[in-house]
Amino acid sequence: METKQELMDRIVKKGFGENAEAIMPIIARNEIAVVVFELDPANWSAARDFGWDGKSPVFKMSKSVIKNFARGIRANFPDDKATPRWLENGRFGRIFLLIHHGTLLVNFDPESGYSLEPGSDDPNWMN
Repeated sequence: METKQELMDRIVKKGFGENAEAIMPIIARNEIAVVVFELDPANWSAARDFGWDGKSPVFKMSKSVIKNFARGIRANFPDDKATPRWLENGRFGRIFLLIHHGTLLVNFDPESGYSLEPGSDDPNWMN
């Protein structure tokens, strides 16, 4: 079985590295890049709700999706302060990862690389 670190290394290499040309222009505009990586087919419908066309590994999360998603998180998961803050902060380097059965909020910094948004680790993402 793959360890969490091995999976993260593979995500960075294949999910982000191989799609850098599509990701970088999105995050350079302080928008959210959505990366679809090894998504379970059972979650394809949910991914389409975020704007996925069913094919592209990378796309931009629209402003209306950001607004509705943040509103939904606040209403349904009031203890989750990290997700709405991350969605709405407008900073450079945000990547929303749709993976397996879960999601991850990833930050990219040119100097330090990739990191998970503090307080956002979804326990289902590795499943």
